Amino acid sequence: MFHAQDFALYKTYCLFRHNQSPTEDDYSHFLIQSPLMTHIMRYWAGPTLFAAAWIDMLPMSISSVYCAYDPAYMRRSPGTLSILLQIELCRELQKPWLYLGFYVQASPRMRYKKNFQPCQALMNQQWRSL
Repeated sequence: MFHAQDFALYKTYCLFRHNQSPTEDDYSHFLIQSPLMTHIMRYWAGPTLFAAAWIDMLPMSISSVYCAYDPAYMRRSPGTLSILLQIELCRELQKPWLYLGFYVQASPRMRYKKNFQPCQALMNQQWRSL
């Protein structure tokens, strides 16, 4: 479901991180319109929404779709906080897996995924430890 506050945070993040200004349609097509059961985890500091994570709920796992945060909170590592809370949610829901999405080894923006161990990647149709 579309919420203006989520979109505003996403737009701020995209401007900061990607130097792009998405439209509401861009946002909706990317994160809201999904054939899966998508939820938004929102993170607050008092009345301020400082981060949001979009996750898909699957029978045996949670799939971490995207995380956006207010750049003013970057030093607090909101992406890491979000993953840790998603791991905890997996435990609470008795789901054995958290899927962090595609991993491209050459991409500096994706290296954070290796910080969460044990970590596996599907390579040549086999799950292998990273």
